[in-house]
Amino acid sequence: MKGIMEEMLGFLIIVFAALLIGFFFYGQSSLKGSEVSGSIREKSIDEASNMALSSLFNNKLEIIEKPYIEVVIDSILQSENKTFVYYGTGIGTIKNKEIVDPLFDYYLGKNHWKLYVIVEKNKSLEFGNLTKRKRLFSYERKIPVPPDQLGKVVLYVG
Repeated sequence: MKGIMEEMLGFLIIVFAALLIGFFFYGQSSLKGSEVSGSIREKSIDEASNMALSSLFNNKLEIIEKPYIEVVIDSILQSENKTFVYYGTGIGTIKNKEIVDPLFDYYLGKNHWKLYVIVEKNKSLEFGNLTKRKRLFSYERKIPVPPDQLGKVVLYVG
């Protein structure tokens, strides 16, 4: 009788240990899955933000053959209103919101970004809609501004 009890106790200990190991590995795999999905999300946001900023610097308007960022800088330096830039009677006015907003909405989604273009201390322009609580990442790039100054472009992504 004593031998049967020892065998049953040994069997219960082995089953209990197997269950503990099973729960441990299950917990580790679920934690690893959330880490991987978070890492993938960070990488995709980072790639989309870099692509949007690169497009801002590299894409040119077909009408005037100027990059988007130059059009934004021109509007900040030209007008008090800052929402449009006037390039004469042949070209007319170009609205910044029609250029920048669709570009960043395409890459980052609507209401998931905010872009600041800062030319001088009191001369800046902002695009997008993002609350301060939702900011996850920020990107900053220096831009040359006439006459021989440096401005910056700051992008917040949430």
